[in-house]
Amino acid sequence: ILIPLCHHIENDLRVRAHALGASRNSKNTSAPSNGQKEISDHSQLLQVLKFNNLCILDEMIQPRRYVAAYLEKVFYDLTVVALHDWATYAEMRAFARQS
Repeated sequence: ILIPLCHHIENDLRVRAHALGASRNSKNTSAPSNGQKEISDHSQLLQVLKFNNLCILDEMIQPRRYVAAYLEKVFYDLTVVALHDWATYAEMRAFARQS
């Protein structure tokens, strides 16, 4: 359940960052709304983030910390691989911190 959650959040952040970049390039000042639709489509999956702890196979896991660690690793790995996209990953990180 946590891996699909991580992938969903990563994809949502990517869509938001690219939508923001596209709106900047088109000089459109309205905020992109795609991210909000994406979130509502998977609201049940996102409910897992409300739990402080989950017990999975006799192991206590904090969903928010798990997702945060996953995203930090992804942002680092992608920045190292594609240095020219560092600003996109910085925006994704900022969106994650806001959410």
